[in-house]
Amino acid sequence: MDLTLRRWRARHLLAAWSAYWAGLAAVTLAPAARALTRITGPGEHGSASASFDDGVVQLTIASPGAPSWVGAVPVGTLALWVAVPPLLLWLLWLLRRPAAPARRSAEGIAPGTATAAPPPALPDADLQPPVMGARGSAQLASSPRPSREPSAQSREP
Repeated sequence: MDLTLRRWRARHLLAAWSAYWAGLAAVTLAPAARALTRITGPGEHGSASASFDDGVVQLTIASPGAPSWVGAVPVGTLALWVAVPPLLLWLLWLLRRPAAPARRSAEGIAPGTATAAPPPALPDADLQPPVMGARGSAQLASSPRPSREPSAQSREP
């Protein structure tokens, strides 16, 4: 199965983002999860709190029989860790995508098919555009223009 960036679709990109965010959460929150399981076990007690102060998110887990665990991260750093790697992956994905399928589908050619020769010219390619006549009616450029002089029949009473 070939999963190079050239062959990725949007669902592959979303799956990669989801895997990144799940891995980031697992790596950064694993120590907190161990501390939480320690204080929530049978016969154990302790406290856990989360706070936001001065642009810092802080998680504190304390138990009387074990050292407390404290994790803190500035909001800006947290936003960079959450947003920048998926954005870089998206930009790389955009740059690596072939441009031809969009153009070919607009021309009615199935993506992945090779074209040996350009499509044939339209049969009416030599026609000239219509020219506006004296009364605003469209006439072909090759037809003679109507005379502006009144005819002899319209002068007679």
